[in-house]
Amino acid sequence: MPESKDEAVGFQTSRGINGYSSEFGMGENGILEWLSGKKRVLDLGAGGGLLNKEIELMKRLSLKVPDTDIIPLDIAYGSKEGTEYSQYSTHLAFTNLGIHPTVELINDINSSFEDASVHGSFTATGFGDNEFEGVVACATMGIHLKSKEQMLTAYTEVFRILKEGGKVLISVIYNPVTQKLRTADKTRSESYTTKELESIGFSDIKLNKSSKTIGGKIIESWFLSATK
Repeated sequence: MPESKDEAVGFQTSRGINGYSSEFGMGENGILEWLSGKKRVLDLGAGGGLLNKEIELMKRLSLKVPDTDIIPLDIAYGSKEGTEYSQYSTHLAFTNLGIHPTVELINDINSSFEDASVHGSFTATGFGDNEFEGVVACATMGIHLKSKEQMLTAYTEVFRILKEGGKVLISVIYNPVTQKLRTADKTRSESYTTKELESIGFSDIKLNKSSKTIGGKIIESWFLSATK
């Protein structure tokens, strides 16, 4: 999710329940366990809002799922491109869950998404203090934020909107040799460490490695977990 719509060069691959579970090193449907007990969770840079849609679809079909409100936020919402992409992701939700789509259910999920989705950015979400039990940012912040200042401003914003004891899961770009987190701008060498996140107020900060197989190759990625 770029900081302005003009910076966008395309939408991320839309990830749902299994995509988030894989990105954050969990087993199948593992993100559902993480969501359990959390009333409201913000999905930063949600793209097509697939996580929200799959969970809302499961609720409507009385399938076992946490009673969590997923709030999708993205800079693209409200634009023609954002609307088109979100509608495409609605069909992915049915496909991923193996559920036959009906016009009524499609319209219901689209309407629910429109009511829940929020236009905003990583550094200016528009929410008040202490609103969420959890925040997730799946393959977004580490891809789009291009300076150390932007990254730390975004983490400060996440800290502000989290309730005391709230949890975060955030994909990061990490160099295990230098042991530093990096920004998305490869033309600059700005980086930062978990010590700077501690100065914001986060605790229990952990860098975690996950891996997945794509095209026969093992792809490793990193994500950050922390508590307010």
